[in-house]
Amino acid sequence: AAILAYTLAFVAVMLVIELFLVQPVERHATRWRRRPA
Repeated sequence: AAILAYTLAFVAVMLVIELFLVQPVERHATRWRRRPA
């Protein structure tokens, strides 16, 4: 049960990281990529 809880917590942390770090970086990257074209 402890392993399952640890796995769920890890997945939740990864989702939060993706929401707050990956999405702004992708938005900035697409904006930067669109500008020269």
